[in-house]
Amino acid sequence: MLDDLAERPVDSPVRWPQPGELWSLWDMVEVFHSIDMINVGLEISRAEEAYVDDEMRAEDEYGNFVLNEEGWAKVSVALRRMAYMSECLERPDMAIEFGKNADSETPLHQEAFYVALGFFRQVLYQTQMLLLTSDARKHYGKMHYFGEAVLEAFPTAAPEIKDCGNCFGLGQYTAAVFHALRAIEVPLVLMAQEFGVTKFKNWNDALNELEGLVRDRANPRNVPDWDAKKDFYTDAINHLFAMKNAWRNYTMHLKLRFEREEAEEVIYAARAFMRKASKVVSE
Repeated sequence: MLDDLAERPVDSPVRWPQPGELWSLWDMVEVFHSIDMINVGLEISRAEEAYVDDEMRAEDEYGNFVLNEEGWAKVSVALRRMAYMSECLERPDMAIEFGKNADSETPLHQEAFYVALGFFRQVLYQTQMLLLTSDARKHYGKMHYFGEAVLEAFPTAAPEIKDCGNCFGLGQYTAAVFHALRAIEVPLVLMAQEFGVTKFKNWNDALNELEGLVRDRANPRNVPDWDAKKDFYTDAINHLFAMKNAWRNYTMHLKLRFEREEAEEVIYAARAFMRKASKVVSE
C-alpha cells in the first residue's frame, strides 16, 4: 500500500488507491504502464554502462571523454523513464528537471547523471509499500468483516470493524481487540437507549443500570416487542459483563497484550454478539 495516500491530489496523473485500499503488484504495473515501470531500472543500468563503454564515448576538444550520439541516446531514454516515474509519483519538479536533461543538446557528464539518479532514488525511497501475505489479505481492508447484517444495523461501527480486520491482518492483535471492543459500544448504546438510559460514563455503569432495569419485573417497560427481546437482553448483559471483565478493562489499561489465537477468541465473541444484536436493535 502506498504511503500517505490521503495526500494524493484529485488531478493525479494516475488513479491512486484510497486509504486502506489494497493494491496488487499487477495493479501497479497497469497504473505505471508495464513497459515504463519494469524497464526503468533496465534503462538506468544501460545508461550507467554507457558512461564506461569505450564504444559509446568520444573525446571533446579538451581531451575529456564525453558520450557519443549512441551513448547519449541510452542516457536520454533513462532520463525520460525517470521523468515519467517521477510524474507518476507526484514529483513534477523532478519530472521537469529530468525532462530538461533528456532534451539537452549537450550530453550530461557522468557526475551530473549520478546526481540526477540520486534524486530519483530518493523519490523511490520515499514511496513505501506494504507487503501483505495471502492470509493477511483475507482480513485487511474488509469493511464487512463482521457480516452484512452487522454493517447494515450499525453503520457507525463500520470504521472500527474495518480497522479490527486491518490490525489483525498486520499482526497487531492487541489493536485488533481494541477496535473490536470499540465496535461493540454501538449496539450497547442502542440497547441502553431502548430503556431510556442516555448518560453513562463507561460500560460498567451502562451494564449495571441495564441489568437492574431488565431484571426488575415491576419496572414499566416501553421497549417494543419486549417479550421477544427479553431473553436476548438477559444473555447480552451477561455476555458483555464477561467481555468487559476478561478483556476490555485489561486492554484499555496496558495490563494485557494479545497473540493471534487470543485475539481471534475476542473477535469471534464480538462478532457473534453484534450479529445477535443486529436482529434486535439498529441505528
